[in-house]
Amino acid sequence: MIGMTLYQLSDQYKQAYDVLSQDENLPAEVFNDTMEGLAGDIEAKATNVAAFIGNLEASVGAMKEAEKRIAQRRKTAEERVKWLKNYLLTNMQACGIKRIDAPEYSIRLQKNPTSVQISDAEAVPANFYRQPPPEIDKQAVKDALKAGEDVPGAYLEAGERVVIK
Repeated sequence: MIGMTLYQLSDQYKQAYDVLSQDENLPAEVFNDTMEGLAGDIEAKATNVAAFIGNLEASVGAMKEAEKRIAQRRKTAEERVKWLKNYLLTNMQACGIKRIDAPEYSIRLQKNPTSVQISDAEAVPANFYRQPPPEIDKQAVKDALKAGEDVPGAYLEAGERVVIK
């Protein structure tokens, strides 16, 4: 029985049951002993499978915890990158520096695409809201502002960002 899978043991159990139950001359004690022996092998194998499942579940739990820690470290690093880029941007703008060329990096300020900024959502006219839920259609506001229309509570802004290559 060593090295047999649970599937093989189950199949062997079914085959033995079918063969032994048809033998009318087989004493009940032999039938019961044979079936109990096979059932014992199945129970032992099932217990081993259950232990393996327990180990895998513990590993999965440890992996989930590691994923959470890694995700938190990633978020912290992303926030640090954002803060450092803003720090670099602010100081380059304050000094009037548009580009820095170094052997390792080229750092430059680049204009962002124009974006809609909402200064007062309640002042934005109702025709710039889409339903449901009621939210401002920023593309419609942007199109109107670019066409020269006045949209109360909204304006276009084109900021700068740091590009490092």
